[in-house]
Amino acid sequence: MRDCQRWLLVIIGGWFALALPSGESAGQVKTGKPLTGLEAARYCLSSGMPARAETFCIKELWTNIRQPAGLEMLSRACEVQKKDEEAAAYAALLLRLLADSSFKADAAKYKYQTERRLGKLNKDWDARKAKYAAASRKFETPEKADDLWMTQVQADILCFRDLQAHKLLGGMKDGKPDWIHNAQGVVHRSGMKFVDTADERQGVLFTLPVKASSEQAKTLGHPTQLKMSNTAKGQFLRIGAKGYNTPFVLKVQAGGKDIFSQTVTEKAWSDLKIDLKEAAGKPEDVIVELSVPENQAKAEGAWIDYLDFFEN
Repeated sequence: MRDCQRWLLVIIGGWFALALPSGESAGQVKTGKPLTGLEAARYCLSSGMPARAETFCIKELWTNIRQPAGLEMLSRACEVQKKDEEAAAYAALLLRLLADSSFKADAAKYKYQTERRLGKLNKDWDARKAKYAAASRKFETPEKADDLWMTQVQADILCFRDLQAHKLLGGMKDGKPDWIHNAQGVVHRSGMKFVDTADERQGVLFTLPVKASSEQAKTLGHPTQLKMSNTAKGQFLRIGAKGYNTPFVLKVQAGGKDIFSQTVTEKAWSDLKIDLKEAAGKPEDVIVELSVPENQAKAEGAWIDYLDFFEN
């Protein structure tokens, strides 16, 4: 009888530890060893607590998103909660991570099931991609530029901290509730963060420009980049962009050459029309690089309202 009581106390103690708000001591195994990080997330996921698992994963990935096990559990936790778009976004980012040769063992472990999960969740996404292929490629006004380009673009995968994804954890406690990064934002399949409205523009992506000399740029091999293929065979690339509190430099590479460079300020939206020159009309990849001038302390972020190819 005493042994049963002892085991019951251990189990109850573990459940109370999992409920701790700090998340640093997430639970206990029977030896009394605390569970933290992804181990805590794994325990929650297997114990029918997907929302807690989601929180532990996000905290673990906050400063280091290059953890396949964390992204895989995060995708599963969201799927169990029927948060299908979030589950699909994390699955898509995981597959991109698994394509890196340094994650061969993780690819063998997670790739097949992740592809199956994404296949189930992709119906609406695939329909949007099909609409992009059939859409008119004539530019009228920034307000009339649709968001279908977001199904085509890929950005460098940044950690949740760099995306200021505070809403994922209920908001930054010392920030105002209506602050945009507290009130809005979900991780997008592109690797950026999506918000419904930013500075009077609808449907906007957010990412972080970095200095060419920064450790992040050294790891990536370049400052923050967005890539998109000119499958529409447009003559011009058009971009609606704005700095978040600070300016940044936007550069465009096409056909293996630098073809455009401009400082984008935080004061107003820049609606850019870029002649693709020799790459015009060719279904080639175009790279948009977002960097911080070396004489500038930092950049706080960049808004991208649209980034697409047009005939005019």
